[in-house]
Order: sequence, then structure tokens, then C-alpha cells
Amino acid sequence: MTASDAMPAAARAAPAGRLKIVLVPVSHPDLAPIQIHESLFAIGRTEAPFDAYPATLAADLSRRHARIFCEHGAVYFAELGSKNGSTVNGVAVRQTIVTLQDGDLLGLGKTLNYKVQLDAAARAPEPPQARLASMTLTPEDGAASLQPIVVTEFPFMVSKADDTFARYKDVDPAQVNYLSRRHAHIFLRGGQPHIEDLGSTNGSFVNGVRLDEHALALNEGDVLAFGGRHFVYRISLAWDASARDPTLTRIGVFAQPALDADRTTFVAAADSFLDIFCVDAAPAADATPRADAAPADAPDGADRPAQGKAAVMLAGLHAALGGKRPL
Repeated sequence: MTASDAMPAAARAAPAGRLKIVLVPVSHPDLAPIQIHESLFAIGRTEAPFDAYPATLAADLSRRHARIFCEHGAVYFAELGSKNGSTVNGVAVRQTIVTLQDGDLLGLGKTLNYKVQLDAAARAPEPPQARLASMTLTPEDGAASLQPIVVTEFPFMVSKADDTFARYKDVDPAQVNYLSRRHAHIFLRGGQPHIEDLGSTNGSFVNGVRLDEHALALNEGDVLAFGGRHFVYRISLAWDASARDPTLTRIGVFAQPALDADRTTFVAAADSFLDIFCVDAAPAADATPRADAAPADAPDGADRPAQGKAAVMLAGLHAALGGKRPL
């Protein structure tokens, strides 16, 4: 069985289009259906449209309850360790990833249930607009030991286990341990880069403000900090001018800073949403004691789930892909 065999039939029938995803309320039919138009949809009590639900219903969800995302032409549901859990067709899917099929019954918490509708939809013509060609993270003054990072594909995961940051273990292992293995990820929503913290121990910061459970749009000149005061970068965005409609003057084309190619980390291979929401735990020996200091001053180590939870997540991912690894 191949990964394509695990895809919904609607996805296989319309590879050049997209899937129209609708969650139709079953337990509370008075609620409006949820139409999902983006590749990554956040489920949580403070996320739209759940934040507009009656308090008794919204309280049943965790702040970071789950995510629905599209990849490889299929639709996936990722449970994020919510307090009240989730089900698909009555089967608990805590801390795992499953493929959603048309007609599935999705349960969120104890009281919210939805019927999943997946329909192949022809891709509607979109007005020409600038395409993000790359995002450069340039170390701020005082971080001369860091290399600039040029990201050309998304999503991009910030992880102390990835070579982008792990390269600094020999020169400054303490600072690397301020990062988590699933620290944050940067992805595109409507063509605009967004960042979401993945529940890291020491947090992610945009312009000095720590992120909460919500994804935040990133703009030219924003300052990103991961885990404290060491991994601090200023953002530069380069847009593909050839894809821009001359009438869209609100989108600028920014010049990239001059970079030394020998001292720049180029990230050309994007992480998969499947990898981002299902990552194996590190061996216990690699854990660093977690401090009780302020969030920006505490080394990471205890924020990762136990090996048993990771094994459950990986087993769910393996099953969702029909026994195959992501392509």
C-alpha cells in the first residue's frame, strides 16, 4: 500500500485542484458549519470560530487542542494532547495523527461533534500577487557567532535537533538547550509568513512579545527570538516581483541583505506538517534539567513528551500513511 492509497478518493480524483473541507455540526446543529480554506487550521477555545461559541462549549476545548492540515493531497487531523481529547468515528486519537475521510465523525472534547465533508473543488483563478521567494533571518547585533538563515520553502521548523541550530552545540551548548526539539514553526497562510510556537519551554518572541497559542503574521523588519536572548534575528522578506500585479502597490519587493554564502545557512528543504506535529522524543539522557526561572532564562529539556507518547504518535502517523513514510 502506497501513501497515495491512503489519500481520500476526492483527492486522488482531482490532483490539480484542492479539497473543500467543511465541518458540519452534529451535536449542536444550531452552530454554523466550519469551512476550512487554509492548509493549516487551528482548533482551540480561543481560535475562530470556537472563540465565538457559548462559553460552556468553548471551555470543552483546550487552547491548543488540535490541528487540521492538508498535505500530499490528503487531509490530516493532529491531536495536540488536549485535556478532553478527540475522536474520529468514536475512536480516541489522543496524541496521534489520522487521515480524515469524507463522512468521518470528528469529536472535539466531550460535547462537540462534526461530520467531515471533503469535496474536490476546481481551483478558482486567483488574482496575480507577489509570491514570497525567501525569508532571511539575520542575527541581531551582539550575536556575531550566529549565521544568517535563508528559508526558501515552508513550513520551516525551529528545533534544537536540526542542524540549523544544532551546529552551535560545540561552541555554546547551554544556549542551544534554551531551544526545544519542537520549538516553533514558520508557515505560509494566504501567502503571508506566520509563526506559531509549538508549546516550547522557553517561548518564541516577536518584537519582544512572547507568543501565546495563536499563530502570528510576520512582516518585514520584525525581530524574532527563540528561547531567550541568544537566537535573535531580524526578518527580511524577498518577494517574486514577476508574479506581482502592478496594481497591488501594498506589497513591496525588499532587497535582501548582503550575505557571506560561506557563513549562511540555506534551508531549501521544507519540513512537513506531518513531521512538525509528530516528532519522536529524544533519548532521556539528552534531557536537560528544567529550571523554574523566567521563561526566557530556563534551559529546555522536560517539555518533550515521554517515549511512550511519541511511539503512539508515530504509530498513528505510520497508519495514516498506509505504512509508508512521508514522501
